[in-house]
Amino acid sequence: MLALAKYIQLARLLWRNGRLALRLLRDQRTPLLPKLILATAVLYAFSPVDLVPDIIPFLGQVDDVAVLALGMDLFLKNVPDWLRAEHEAALRQPERM
Repeated sequence: MLALAKYIQLARLLWRNGRLALRLLRDQRTPLLPKLILATAVLYAFSPVDLVPDIIPFLGQVDDVAVLALGMDLFLKNVPDWLRAEHEAALRQPERM
């Protein structure tokens, strides 16, 4: 049961960081370098060329996920703190209809 709670917590973190990255990617104030880092990671993950071929069970998919996670982490670390904080605050606010 504890393992399930950890997976749920990890899924929530990935969902939150993904939403944050998407908001920052759309913001024109985000510098070009972080955008290129994230784009490169996404292109690698969906590219047919891999360091570890996808035909190798488990390892082929894990390297894609690892590159995406590393790319998103580098993207978020290279975005200015004030801009990231602004978007994090906006994500915490409930949406108005």
